[in-house]
Order: sequence, then C-alpha cells, then structure tokens
Amino acid sequence: MKKFLIIFILSLATVQLKSQTALQYVPTQVGNVWVMNNYVLDSTGTPVGQPQVLIDSTVAYQIFKGKQSLFVIRRPPNVNIGDTNWIAPSGQSIFTHQRSIQIDTIFTLNLPDWFEYYRFATSLGSFYTIYRFDTTLTVPQLGTLPLRFLLRGARLGLDTVTVPAGFFFAVKFKIEAKVQYLISLPPPLPPFAIDLVTIPFNDWLAQGRYLIKSVQEPFRIDTLGLSLPGTMRELVEFRSASSVDFEDMNSLNYVLNQNFPNPFNSKTVISFYLPKDENVTIKVYNSLGQQVTELLNEFLVSGMHSIEFDANRFNLTSGVYFYSLETRNKKFSRSMIYLK
Repeated sequence: MKKFLIIFILSLATVQLKSQTALQYVPTQVGNVWVMNNYVLDSTGTPVGQPQVLIDSTVAYQIFKGKQSLFVIRRPPNVNIGDTNWIAPSGQSIFTHQRSIQIDTIFTLNLPDWFEYYRFATSLGSFYTIYRFDTTLTVPQLGTLPLRFLLRGARLGLDTVTVPAGFFFAVKFKIEAKVQYLISLPPPLPPFAIDLVTIPFNDWLAQGRYLIKSVQEPFRIDTLGLSLPGTMRELVEFRSASSVDFEDMNSLNYVLNQNFPNPFNSKTVISFYLPKDENVTIKVYNSLGQQVTELLNEFLVSGMHSIEFDANRFNLTSGVYFYSLETRNKKFSRSMIYLK
C-alpha cells in the first residue's frame, strides 16, 4: 500500500509539472533568505571536512536588462557585502545572467545578457543548448586551437530529495559545461566536436524554494592527468520575507560587488546596491591607504548603481588597490588588482 501511494503521488506530480510555470519555483518576495551548506567532494563524491555556510537573500525584484529579475545577494555569515546573482522566471523557463569572462588581455568571452538555464517545457532526458560559442585560442607550444564552449541542460523529471531543510519533491536538471576541440569537415558538413573537458552538474529545484540542492561531480582530465574535486550545496534553512526582521534585512541590503573585470589593465566597473535614498561616497585607495581618487560623492536613490574607474588617468603602478562605499552609517570596502 505504501509503495502504491508513493507511485500515485509521483504520477500526479508528473501530470501537474506539465502545466507549472517558472514563477512557482522562484519566490520573488524581497526579503527571502536561503541558508546553504557548501561542501567539497573527494574523488568518490564524499563530502570532506566542514561545510562553508553561505546566505542568499533577495533584495529587489525589478527590470534588469529587459527582464523582470530577482536580485539575489550571496554572502558568508556576519559579512555585509556579497556578490549579486540575477534570476528571471519567465513562462516555463528560468533565465540567469552572468557577467562576461575576461582573463586580463588574453581572452574575453562576451556572454549574452540572459541564459535560458532551466527549461520545464522540454522532453525528459533530451539535452537543450543553453550557450554555445566557437572560437580559436592560441596556446604556447600547441599553436592555434579551434575550440567550442558548450553549456547544455536536460530536465530529468521529478525526484524525492532530503536535505537539512527537509524532504521535497523536486525537479531534477542535469547541466553540462563542455570544452570541445573542433575538426573541420568538407562543406556543407558542420565541424566535428571532440570533448576535451566535461563538467557535470545536477540541480534540484522545489516549488517555493528554488534551488535546494546542487552537485558538481568530481571529474578527471585524462590528457593532463588531472583530477579535480566536486562541490555540493544543500539547503539548510529557508526564511520567508515575513520572518526576517527589519534590522537584519537593513544590513543585508547594502551590497558592494566585486569590480569587473578583475584583474583589469585599464578600466573596471564598480557596482553596488542601496536599500534606500541617501548620500554615497566611492573612493579608491592604494596599498598604503593613500587616497587615489574620489569617484563619487552625491545623493542617490535606492537600487542598483555602477561607476567606471579608469586607472589610466592616475599614472598608477601595477598592484593591489582598494575601493570603499560609504554612507552616513555604513562603510564597506573591497580589493582589486591592476595590471598595467
């Protein structure tokens, strides 16, 4: 009887999944808090040591790069600054925004504004392309390599998941990040892709909670004889907006993001979030604590803001510099690396 009941519940949930929308999986109220345990996994997939605790908190739900987006700040406990993640539930898909990738002046990967990351309206087990980019990369002693960067996903259906926060019926997605070597074929045939590196992820999403578990499996690069550990995130606690007191949220809402790109060799952008209208000062200091410049000193409305820092204007030497955000009652700072 118990087995029949479980099968019945799973069958009912499968039918309901076809008509569900992304909004059912992404709670968009400002003030929600997720507490997550983050583990390192050894080559067998076993957690090693004590977890790192990270806290995600929603600070805004507004238009960002053309989509109604949830602003999520990730930070360690007892730290007021963190990194911003952008999530946009739309129809039967969840979109995510990632900053472009730059490795000094060697390589830049300009990413689209949005990735259609989780697709609910897709056949079970069938991979869909999230992002694909073909390029050539010059590697010392190896020459110029034609490469493809591929990010793809597949919906694997409903799964029962137990995490420290409880027991959930969740939708499971498999995500793969690949680097492939391209072999040209005679036209009109497309190039043939050979996998060089594949990094697999498994994600579980529950209604009203979003991501409750994520596992990046350990993997090995045979050509380099290199084994890399995996990671696992599990939901420990979810606090809805109504259960978070005002004082706690007031400290969470101030955000000073890491500058991008970093390291940088000319210009970089500093972005920050304000929970209320107030006067803000942004300053840059050298490693001796001497002020290089005051980038900003004015009254700003609440919300996301950004400002550009052009190091070429100040005849700086390569090294570590610091930037700070100051308001009447708050002060935050971060470091950045300038490579001339």
